[in-house]
Amino acid sequence: MNFRIFSKPHNLYTNSPSWPSNQRTTSEFVLRPDGKILEIIDSGACGASVEICDSRNYIVEPWTGYFDSKGKKIYRGDILLLDCYNLAYEIDWKQDRFVMKPRFEASGEIPDHFRTHKDISTNWSIIGNIHDVEYTD
Repeated sequence: MNFRIFSKPHNLYTNSPSWPSNQRTTSEFVLRPDGKILEIIDSGACGASVEICDSRNYIVEPWTGYFDSKGKKIYRGDILLLDCYNLAYEIDWKQDRFVMKPRFEASGEIPDHFRTHKDISTNWSIIGNIHDVEYTD
């Protein structure tokens, strides 16, 4: 399973160059089968340590298995734009599948012809994510 992890307290993704432990060491996050998140911190010659993270402080966002029109992986929480109609959609999980929810913040109204969830397509460009922070894969 491919995924990314967002840290609520730090307001950034764990692979960010600004991640606190990445300033002095390298760290990698692992998702255990029981849902617990581990941070493996490699201190070089000093060895490595493993910390269990408080899962309430993190959001695991799975990869949908799709790419946008520029070849970037599409994850839950991404915001996609369909250029030809200037429409934005948020990737979410509903019941047993990924869906695209229309984003109409400005008016708060969803036109009738956009009330159904759209299927994910590679004709979309990622323009951001629900956390409004940069993510690089």
